[in-house]
Amino acid sequence: LQFDAGDVIEVTQVMEGGWWEGSKQGILGWFPCAYVKSLDKDEESQWTASMTSSMVTPPEPEVATYHDQVVNDIIKSEDAHVTTMQAFVDKYLQALRSADILTP
Repeated sequence: LQFDAGDVIEVTQVMEGGWWEGSKQGILGWFPCAYVKSLDKDEESQWTASMTSSMVTPPEPEVATYHDQVVNDIIKSEDAHVTTMQAFVDKYLQALRSADILTP
């Protein structure tokens, strides 16, 4: 997520590893949490950038590790979704098809 000092970022997901998910003006992306500060102690989702995102150069191994973690989480989630959908087809749709309830 690109940002400039003073931009307001709506935090949507806090993750370990120093990178959070958030949106700015409707654009969703990941950003380093070390470069933002809370706007209001009572409102934890509103943060403001303390510097420009172009000043951020995280260490490569940390970025690669975090990227791998995010990609693996997405793959696990998609695998679980496919498994759920396959169970639905096997358990419900096949039975409906066999009973001639569904039309082609």
